[in-house]
Amino acid sequence: MQIGAEEAAPEPNKGSCLCGCLNKNWSCCCRCCCCCSWCGVIFVFSVVLAIIVAFARAGDASAFTNIEIEAADGAVVHAYYATANCTSTDPCPVSVMFHEWGGLNRDLIDLADLLVSQRRVAVLVPDLFRGVASPTDNVIYNIFLVSGAKQERMDSDAAAAMAWLKQQPEVDSTQVISGPGFCFGGSQSLTFSTHHDVAATITLYGSNIKSMASASDATWGQLGAGDALLGIYGEKDSRPSPADVEAFREALVERNVDHQIHMYPDVGHAFVSKHAIDDPGTDGGAARDAWDRILTFFDSIKTRRRLQNAPLPAVSSRPALGADLWNRVAGIVINQC
Repeated sequence: MQIGAEEAAPEPNKGSCLCGCLNKNWSCCCRCCCCCSWCGVIFVFSVVLAIIVAFARAGDASAFTNIEIEAADGAVVHAYYATANCTSTDPCPVSVMFHEWGGLNRDLIDLADLLVSQRRVAVLVPDLFRGVASPTDNVIYNIFLVSGAKQERMDSDAAAAMAWLKQQPEVDSTQVISGPGFCFGGSQSLTFSTHHDVAATITLYGSNIKSMASASDATWGQLGAGDALLGIYGEKDSRPSPADVEAFREALVERNVDHQIHMYPDVGHAFVSKHAIDDPGTDGGAARDAWDRILTFFDSIKTRRRLQNAPLPAVSSRPALGADLWNRVAGIVINQC
């Protein structure tokens, strides 16, 4: 051995390199600055490619609709509408069903058809994203879609849908049910009830209950004493969390809302789907039980208590969901719906 001789630098283990210059832990496996610069280029290219793919997966929601409604701004709002033997001489209650963060898609159509097949009811599912549909797991695009959707415009489109419903002779306009709404739609069904005189509200794991729990009277609007509400949640959910649900329950008690809140153990967010309803083994029967509760709730709904022409309280121009954009974005990132 030679005293003072420098030990030779070990050769990088090129067999463990990714793309020729990255270790499997994504650190540089060589001392070449140029090579590591290429790593940054590859990373940026991967991000851009992921965004392009996400946008490419988005489709046309109008393929799932069968009616057109004129919005306040003159644009066309597409919607899916189905009825169960409703007639002008014997009109049906009507459910305004609200879609998840991916927009109006086959999943909601299946649930709407299921409801119509099991109860004598009409169902309207408005397309709040005006023609855009995206798979539930298309996270990047759906974040862009939901965070960019203006609540005031969606409220206006939902109001146009309500006005269209009231013109249908086969619909009982005194028995409009806001919901079921699922995830993003669960927040929308709750917001819809603050703006309209509805017979009942059905909301499933909408994250805006966190802000509604401490919201002002103006934000609660027309949702108040004597109104019927069904809320369905998962104990393993984080947005809304069990603590959020409990705070919302306390607010409902304080406001004398006739509510039913059900928390299901061992399930998280977005556990109710047509597949899970058909196959109870998917989640231990939670989705089927929740759906059965929805059907039972429909059976219990009475004609709204308020008179048709009675004066109504003022409604905040900025509902809870629109006022709390951070909660909306955080909820969709975590829950992916």
